[in-house]
Amino acid sequence: MGPHTVGFRTAFATDYSRRYGAQTGRPIFVSSWYPARVLGDSSTLCYGDYLAVTAETEAYAAFAERLTAYNREATIQYGLEQGASLLAQRELLPMRAFRNAEPVAGSFPVVVYHPGLGGSYEENSILCEYLASFGYIVVSSTFQPEEASSLNLDWDLTRSFHDLGFLLNTMIPCWFAATGPLQHNDFTSQGILDTIERHPDHTEATRIRQRYNAICDLTHHFLDHTLKGQPEPTCADEQLIALIHRPERQVHSAA
Repeated sequence: MGPHTVGFRTAFATDYSRRYGAQTGRPIFVSSWYPARVLGDSSTLCYGDYLAVTAETEAYAAFAERLTAYNREATIQYGLEQGASLLAQRELLPMRAFRNAEPVAGSFPVVVYHPGLGGSYEENSILCEYLASFGYIVVSSTFQPEEASSLNLDWDLTRSFHDLGFLLNTMIPCWFAATGPLQHNDFTSQGILDTIERHPDHTEATRIRQRYNAICDLTHHFLDHTLKGQPEPTCADEQLIALIHRPERQVHSAA
């Protein structure tokens, strides 16, 4: 871990320009790991705290309850070979982040994490905590389907692009006052990279290119090096090290 204590917080908002099932307004969940200052005898989160999503208002209570159930199902399906019998043990594992800890004042680079197919927002929480400890603000979301009947993350990349845009333009500025245009690094799934590679003229793909400093796929060790004309690294670990020590684009966090 790096020199910073890690804070963690979540929030909900509604994108009223889009629909969610039969209703007007798409609920957007956002989580963030960030450099923090911890006072008093605060204790770190357990892994189960990541799985259990809570909403501060009744408007998002039902959605939060569904997300909690989905997070647990996804963890069992993709993360626990022995199934539900190990979930209770996994939920008790201590993590490194402190809930709602006071952010450290200063300017920090932003990483947006996009889960993989069928994944959940916290699936790489150890990596998110690690990056935050080195001075990154790390943001993740759920990118759920437009049909309210399912929360399983699928291949609808245009929807993901729109969610990413809402995060960058609306939700992140609500938490962190930007010193300039918000521009970010993105650790994402292979699907978005496939779209950018095969359809370079896709409108949404072009917008993503314009907003990010680099796009890294952690599954296939792929870097969209065309963003900056950089050579492709030999493995994801090398790029992680490069990004951690290359804070080119930053967001200001006021304590």
